[in-house]
Amino acid sequence: MASLSTWMEEHPDWFPSGYLSPDGIFFYADYLEHWFMAAEICDWFGYDKYDPQEELDNKGWVHITRSTLCHCMIVDYNHLTDIQKIELKPLIENSPLPFMKSERRHIGYDFPDVDIWYQD
Repeated sequence: MASLSTWMEEHPDWFPSGYLSPDGIFFYADYLEHWFMAAEICDWFGYDKYDPQEELDNKGWVHITRSTLCHCMIVDYNHLTDIQKIELKPLIENSPLPFMKSERRHIGYDFPDVDIWYQD
């Protein structure tokens, strides 16, 4: 476990797919393994595991993934902490992939104005 920025420095050729905790710790999840990683995180932190991805969402975690269909980066969150904003800024600024914020509870994706929160 490390911060997202540290993980990205250590793995410059990998896409940081996984979960970012409210305090900025990154948990890597390989392609199509987010549900399993979410269940492990719920075990480690004693969270409810009925729907582990929803539980992490409710606890302020950020879900980071890459879509092979639209060739974009998807960042799923309800609210970002200041440390999450700091950790996500280099990822969004340096990614060759377009950025999308998703809402898993809704069909489709929103295209937000990304610079609202990370150009402080």
